[in-house]
Order: sequence, then structure tokens, then C-alpha cells
Amino acid sequence: YDLKVVLVNEKMSFVGRKVRLNDFRASGGGSLTYDLGLINEEIFQTVYNISKELGVICMGYDLVYDAKSEEYLIIEMSYGFSNEAQLSLGGHWDKNFTWINKPLNAPQEIIKALVEKLEQ
Repeated sequence: YDLKVVLVNEKMSFVGRKVRLNDFRASGGGSLTYDLGLINEEIFQTVYNISKELGVICMGYDLVYDAKSEEYLIIEMSYGFSNEAQLSLGGHWDKNFTWINKPLNAPQEIIKALVEKLEQ
């Protein structure tokens, strides 16, 4: 599997994407998992710090686990991802890595962040 981790306006969501049979790719296969045990605070801090350093409001990160180094590696970053898949998680984490029982709606969060930025 790989993880599509999304950080929008300091809020994080994810979806696990299972590898297709007889294939190495997970993206686009449609076999999704929402096992919260796949995410940890280290992953959150990594994507949070990168997003902050780049100054982006919204970014999707594809991560895979490297068993040799025992760490997650970012293999792709993209502004595009399935908001519907993220909504299906049923919740998200805030900037303190606290679970919130409300799905992360990326388009709404982007608009909210842009309005806040204009008001500064």
C-alpha cells in the first residue's frame, strides 16, 4: 500500500491505497483503506513542516514505508487528489495531531484559508 496524506490549512487527512494484484502501483486502483493505525504523529509533523516551509495551503503527499530504514518516504507531492476519498475517512487531525470527528473538506478549507489571508 501507499498513503495519500493531505494537509490543508494545518489539518490532515489520509487514505491508504492498496497495491493492485500483479502490479506495483497503488494509485488509481480503487482499493482503499482508512486504518487509522497507518498514520502516526511523525508522518503528520513531516508533511506539516514541508508544507509550512514551502508556504502552501494545500498539498497531497504520497508516502511508502521503507522496511530497511523503518521510515516513511515521500515519493510524490501534488495539489491534486480525490476530495471524495478524503471525506470518506470521516474525520481529520488538527495542527496538534488531535483527532476531530468531522471530515476534512479540502475545497472549503482552501477558501477559508484564502479569506483569512486576505483579511490580514
